[in-house]
Amino acid sequence: MAEPIPHAWIDSSQAPLYVWRFPPDAAYDDLVACCAARETWSATTAEPVAWVVDLTHLKAATAKHRQAFAAHLERFRAFDERWTVASAIVAEAAWVRGLVTAVFWVSPPRFPHRVFGDVISARAWARGELQRHRR
Repeated sequence: MAEPIPHAWIDSSQAPLYVWRFPPDAAYDDLVACCAARETWSATTAEPVAWVVDLTHLKAATAKHRQAFAAHLERFRAFDERWTVASAIVAEAAWVRGLVTAVFWVSPPRFPHRVFGDVISARAWARGELQRHRR
């Protein structure tokens, strides 16, 4: 099994299902550090993974945040194309769903992804995608 991702926002306890929880007020430097932690981790990970990206508590995301995240997704693309089986995004608020659409417009994922209104449904779908991939 892969090493845990060393950042407080990412729960690696269910690996290869990773739960990435964004805090209400994600400081730009913390976002950059989290993305860097994922990028460093990806260099030593070689197994199928799935993500649950929990945006439930996020209260704001500036254009600078969105640009940094889209750039991270571009740098992470090679890993995603090889190892990411699915990404379940949890976004209750309409503005957050719009944010997801905007980020994916800049950097569209090349793996199955869905937006959910709750974490339980998102986890169930992501686990199912992992199981289906392993068959």
